Amino acid sequence: IQNLLLTPNPANSFVGSVQSRFTHLFEDDSELTLLAIYDRADNAVSFGQYHRDTYVLDAAYQWKWGDRHKLVAGGQFRLDRDTLVPLNYPGFEIALHPASRTYNVVSWLLQDE
Repeated sequence: IQNLLLTPNPANSFVGSVQSRFTHLFEDDSELTLLAIYDRADNAVSFGQYHRDTYVLDAAYQWKWGDRHKLVAGGQFRLDRDTLVPLNYPGFEIALHPASRTYNVVSWLLQDE
């Protein structure tokens, strides 16, 4: 095997994001906020093409409780999907098992001011 130099190709890279937010104020001074995000990253790395998709759904509700408390309750669901498409060179191959993974994260929040 001859010397092999692997370099990234910046022309094959892309990063983008779309975000949408909805807020509704109720008559009792409480508020609901919803947020949705989609994020995409495609990057050329030295041994292949890396793709990452991220989806986020976020919700928060704020309200007053008595004269002294302002409560916030919320939750978030996040899904990340990573994929690596390897480059194949004659006599040289990189393989990842699995080539794609999905991660889920769920979180909750309760706050009192």
